[in-house]
Amino acid sequence: LQLELFDQREPRLHHLLAKHPQGSLELRLKLVHADFRFAALLLQLTSLQPEVLDLLIAHPSASQVSYPLTGHPQLSQAQQAQLHALKQRNFDLGLLQNPNLTLDLQRAYAQRQPDLRSVLARNPGLALELIAQLARDPETVVRLTVASRKRLPEDVQAHLATDPKPAIRAALMA
Repeated sequence: LQLELFDQREPRLHHLLAKHPQGSLELRLKLVHADFRFAALLLQLTSLQPEVLDLLIAHPSASQVSYPLTGHPQLSQAQQAQLHALKQRNFDLGLLQNPNLTLDLQRAYAQRQPDLRSVLARNPGLALELIAQLARDPETVVRLTVASRKRLPEDVQAHLATDPKPAIRAALMA
């Protein structure tokens, strides 16, 4: 019956089924297969079964929900690595903002293009070693992003305070 009602595309039912705390794994998987718009509602839940996240990652329309998917708090290390391996910019940008991004992926992204390194520098879960590394980045935009972080280790602040670019020194004072 739930599937029949869902097929009628009743938006309120989509919402109720997605938010139901006892929603069965089988029903959720069927609903995602029936209509991928249901995925966006599911991703609003903080508690999702790993199988649902696996299905969403593997779904051909996964890029339509890339930000809530890549930022989901229950994304496992393996799932993060799987999304990273897809080498799609929207997945990269979402993963870079995930405060639970694994250290291995943080290190991998720290070697990528300057715009991605700059996004990584904003990540609240960024490892201290990478904050220090990005503070010495050859690209001004990356160092500026590091200097704009709220809390910086003293050695990083001291290094950035001597940066040749006035904008970076000014960002430390803000």
